[in-house]
Amino acid sequence: YEEAVRKGFKNIHLLEGTHIVTSCKYENGNDLPYVLFEVPMKVSGDGREKTFVEGGGFWIRGRRKDQHCTFFDLTIQKTKESGLYGWMGTFDCRRVKFDKCGHHGVVAYETKGRLTNCQVTNCTMSGILSSSDSTIEIEGEESRINNNCTDGNSDDYGLKTDSSDSIIHLLSPLTKEDVSTSNNGGGNYRGTIKTVNSF
Repeated sequence: YEEAVRKGFKNIHLLEGTHIVTSCKYENGNDLPYVLFEVPMKVSGDGREKTFVEGGGFWIRGRRKDQHCTFFDLTIQKTKESGLYGWMGTFDCRRVKFDKCGHHGVVAYETKGRLTNCQVTNCTMSGILSSSDSTIEIEGEESRINNNCTDGNSDDYGLKTDSSDSIIHLLSPLTKEDVSTSNNGGGNYRGTIKTVNSF
């Protein structure tokens, strides 16, 4: 990613195989188990069953209004913390699977994100968390949020919003009952989660 930014590239393609994320150095000197995206970027793989990212997740840090990242056709799994953390940016995931993430599968904080035909499974905490003036949109018949909250914490859910100004929208005919099933912890959903006819 850093090399792509230096060279002015806007697209990264990850070939078939397993790609290991170690950590990035944050501005306070701490190491974080993420690839830190601070400029717009598209990241693609060869398919969910072929391209795997492990060890760390993706963190979008929006420093500007056009900070938008797109991820498609890969699996993010076995991460130390969350699989995808959107913080004051925007994101679009297409055919991405999040599996066995150490915290949440997907988190949005002051962020708008869309998940199209994505799956979030077997994560330690909530599968999807929308927080602090965030909107997460879910569409596509392959969308599934299953078997998350594996630590059993009753405050974690398959789908969760944790503030009055955060929301999760599902595009009809999807419903929260159909998409989010068999999650542990507090259950399958909590908060403002609605089916809508359009985004």
